[in-house]
Amino acid sequence: MKIRSLALLLAFSAAGFEIAQATTLILPPAANRSESGMEQAAISAAKKFMQNVARLTVRERATRKMKGVPLTFPIRVRTTEPSLPLLNRGATGLTLQFGTGGNAFPTQYQALLNDVFTSVQSFLDTYLGAPQLSGVVTVKNYDASIGDRDAVAGGIYVHGTGSNREILFPVYSDNGGFKNEVAAVNFVHTLVLAYLGNSEILSDGWTEGLARAVTMRICRSTGALPALLDREQIDSVLSSTYDTGPTYDWNNQAALAGPQFIAENLRNQPLPVGGSVGGLYLLKYLMAGSAWQKVLTEYPLFANNFLQSYYANPSLYASFSQVTALGQSTIGGLGGSTIEGLSFGQWARKQFILNPKLVPGLKLQVQPFPITSGLAGSDFGVFAIQIHAFRTALNGDESLARETAYPIFWTPSFTRFFASAQDDRADIIQGYGSVVPNFTGGAFNNEPYRVVVDVPVLDAIERVALPAGAIATTANPNPKNFYGTIEGISASSSVPLVVRLQYGSTSQDIPVKNLAFGALITDTAFQQSLPLTVKVFTNVNSTLTEIYSRRVNKGPGSIGLRLITDARSSFDLNLNGGINMIGIPITPAEVDGAAILGSNPLTTLLSRYAPADSRFEFYPECGTVRAGYGFFTRQAAASTITVPGTGASQVSPTVALRQGWNLVSNMLSRTVNKSELQLVVGAEIPVDYNSAVGTIIGTDVFEFVPGTPDSFSGVPETGNYTSVSGISEGNAFWIKVLSPNGATLVFPNAVAANRPVVSTANAKWEMPLVLTGPGGRAEAILGQAKGATRARESAFDIEAPPGSGGLSMIAGTGLFRDTHSFGSADTFTVTLNGLTPGGRYRLAMSPTTRLSQYSVYDVATRQTTFFRGSKTYEFDASGPSMTLIINTMRPN
Repeated sequence: MKIRSLALLLAFSAAGFEIAQATTLILPPAANRSESGMEQAAISAAKKFMQNVARLTVRERATRKMKGVPLTFPIRVRTTEPSLPLLNRGATGLTLQFGTGGNAFPTQYQALLNDVFTSVQSFLDTYLGAPQLSGVVTVKNYDASIGDRDAVAGGIYVHGTGSNREILFPVYSDNGGFKNEVAAVNFVHTLVLAYLGNSEILSDGWTEGLARAVTMRICRSTGALPALLDREQIDSVLSSTYDTGPTYDWNNQAALAGPQFIAENLRNQPLPVGGSVGGLYLLKYLMAGSAWQKVLTEYPLFANNFLQSYYANPSLYASFSQVTALGQSTIGGLGGSTIEGLSFGQWARKQFILNPKLVPGLKLQVQPFPITSGLAGSDFGVFAIQIHAFRTALNGDESLARETAYPIFWTPSFTRFFASAQDDRADIIQGYGSVVPNFTGGAFNNEPYRVVVDVPVLDAIERVALPAGAIATTANPNPKNFYGTIEGISASSSVPLVVRLQYGSTSQDIPVKNLAFGALITDTAFQQSLPLTVKVFTNVNSTLTEIYSRRVNKGPGSIGLRLITDARSSFDLNLNGGINMIGIPITPAEVDGAAILGSNPLTTLLSRYAPADSRFEFYPECGTVRAGYGFFTRQAAASTITVPGTGASQVSPTVALRQGWNLVSNMLSRTVNKSELQLVVGAEIPVDYNSAVGTIIGTDVFEFVPGTPDSFSGVPETGNYTSVSGISEGNAFWIKVLSPNGATLVFPNAVAANRPVVSTANAKWEMPLVLTGPGGRAEAILGQAKGATRARESAFDIEAPPGSGGLSMIAGTGLFRDTHSFGSADTFTVTLNGLTPGGRYRLAMSPTTRLSQYSVYDVATRQTTFFRGSKTYEFDASGPSMTLIINTMRPN
């Protein structure tokens, strides 16, 4: 089976005009002087857009043309002068005036457009209310100015000053016949833009998403479009370039957040030809329309009421909290209180495409969709998995990544398995890579099962859960239209599960197999947009017990769901005054650090260590706050911050690591012992922590210990690190990765089974050192072991993590753990830094029983003190730094 990946190659050329949101071009003031000047400037801007689209979408347009669906995107052009009245309600609303002369349409085509307007005008009024500005809109044929008919923007709405408003529209043709259905959908879209006028609500996700959802709503309404149009063709256009409803759950990921669908710099640069889609442009369009489609499914008149309030005073709705408050009052005015069972603000925060925050750093999106046609042989669970990776700069520019990803496939019990050799690796070129694995059914008796897919790229990772065998297989090729996976229940549980689908008065129970389910709902009502209630039950002796319920609004057609039965909706982040090293074990609903901390972005103190550059990145450069990341933050006083988000138990979470020091956090809802951790490198099988030490990772993991309170601020401003075995929930820790290819750290959900450990008790000793006094606490470990040498060796030695800034103790040449060869008397050098001169310090030394006697020589005082067993050496600091030499006797 040969699968061709979806490709969309789009670029703007912004020379000579500005950009507002990504779907709006702004003309310079000189274009406002006359109607003809404005028109020519708009055509010039659109022509540059068209030329890039023509050059960069050759392959995609050819594929879609064979299917009868051109690739089109209506856009808007407006002037820089916001001199329009906010609302001018007229009895006639909008009136169309068609161009003449060189801008005239063919008679039949103009009749089509006029019929579409006449047919949908009442629907526009119903779903949008009064237009922002009533009056005449001139509709002109711009094919004479832009000759390449394949390269169309789908129509351009130009919002000028005064009465200068135009729709510049192409003539869609196919072998001499008009492409009526495509023309109708795009003309409705431009009419929607004309109703919106110059309104730009917060971000592309809000403005263009709402416009696209209304376009879909109108075009799918019975009787909205002229009867001569083919309904299947209309649906094909909408599902191809407007709607991603069936996979919305799977694609709702943090990389979608941001103010624009396409970065400024990508408008001026040729995007890659070949297989790359050049970023998330198309997916953002689809997700935005699908998000607002959820709202219109539950509240069909939402846009009407929302926009009329917005038009009255747009300045009141300039922030996320303000527009979500307007959304809440809007659904309240329509007789509701929730959207999909949540307040409007809670719901909007869960839709990453609606988050307008620009966050820099590495972004990663994993975009899966099922393959349901052309199945043969062992095809059981075939999915195309597209990977998008890019970096966002502080100014919003994006650079498309060139990296390698090694997808990890997990069974329901979180055992790694492999699909085929070509699916173990995805080369990401110009921001795009893909694999098409076939998850066979033999191991699960050809019953559906959940596959969790982790895709690590550098130190970012994204996860999707897919229902293998639950949609279409070779044996059962008729695709299911209701399917999904379950998390939050152990795969080892023998209790049968049932998913109940409810809508209207209809209820249907669907059995769950291996945490996956799928069913073909034959009721024609299910094919439409409608609210659903989905519940999960345990089935014990035919007695059903409800354990989960979720409300979800679906669009037309199929729907795939990711059900998390024990989902956590928040995590309490407990912060001390001063320096904290923190982590968040759930996926935050917010992507921005300042928003999570509830702090002013101008004064937010947040940082994360970048292994690639061996330095700390400070807010906002430190990027997206992800589950499993670790951060430093400083707080003026102790507080508890409730972080909204989503998390699940009974799964094994993962975090991607790069070579060098990584600052991560425990993602389990319990304390985990480091010996339970697993590491995965590339396409290799997971190995346990002890087996990974010395080859994949270093010998210790470290937590942060705050120092003593500063005499001026009253809170700790520095600290140090301690080697730990047990790591509590959400606690951040340092881990050193030795593998040049990085690794994926796995937190096994179940307590690790007892593994045989080779005893080395007769071939080593250790002596932990703990220094306390003014400035806090510092640690180091000295020792001997069979196989070690005096040289630094990753299997035995490790340096302290970077950047604590407080009291410190260094063994040998910058080591936290300094291990020499076993069997003879030895000498160790220990350097103490960050001391307060004259301060009283205590050095606690706790050797294992093999070391019977040792001494401490103070280089400054030239005094030697002898010790046996665990003892404490007390001294007054002679300066900010001191050197001690510890001599050990031959071990027993």
